[in-house]
Amino acid sequence: MITLPKLFTQVGNLTPIGNSTINNIGCLTVDASMAATYFGHAIDPSTLARSVKYVGNLWNWTELSRLYPDIVYKGQVQTPDILSNDQMNQIKGLIDKGYPVFLQIQTDSIPEHWLLAVGYNGDDFLCADPLKTPPIVHPITDYGLPPKEAIYAFAWYEGKLPVSTDALKECLIQHTVLVTENLNLKEQIKSLTTKLSQIKTIVG
Repeated sequence: MITLPKLFTQVGNLTPIGNSTINNIGCLTVDASMAATYFGHAIDPSTLARSVKYVGNLWNWTELSRLYPDIVYKGQVQTPDILSNDQMNQIKGLIDKGYPVFLQIQTDSIPEHWLLAVGYNGDDFLCADPLKTPPIVHPITDYGLPPKEAIYAFAWYEGKLPVSTDALKECLIQHTVLVTENLNLKEQIKSLTTKLSQIKTIVG
C-alpha cells in the first residue's frame, strides 16, 4: 500500500483548464499533483494547472516530466476489453514497486474518470479519487463494477521513491550500533595503551 502525503479533490476547484475548469475535467491534473507530491515535488492542482501546457482541454502526460525531469512518464496501456490477468498483475507489480498507477474507468454514470491506484485487495484496486470531497482512498468496486470491466486504460510515472519511516528507523538503529562499537573500540584502545604503559614501566 502506497501512502500519499497529500490527497486532493477536483470538486469546487474553478482553476481554468483550456475553456473549462479543474472542477469539470481536472481529474488527471489532481492525480498528477498527488503523484508529483509523492515523488517529492509538493504541488497543488491549481498551481500544477498553471505550470503546464494542455492539449486543448486534455492533460499532456509529458508535461509533468518537463516540469520535473526526475519524474519519468512511462507510457499508457489501453484496455478496452476486460483486463487480462497479466495486465492486472502489471498494475499490482507497479504498486508493489512503489509507483502509483493512473487508472481510467468508465461506468454507466461516469463516461470517463481517472483515479490514482495506491493499493489493492485481491482484484480490487484502492484509489485516491479526485471526485470525492473530502478526498479519500476507496476501492473501485464502490462504483458498482469489477475493476477488470471498469478500467479502460492505465498509465504511470516513475520517480524517486520517498524514504519510509521504517527505513529511517533502520538507519537510526545502524547509526546507534556504529556509535556504540566506536565507543567500545576507544575503551579497548585506552585499556591497551594503559597496559602497554605498565609493561614499559616494568621492563624499563
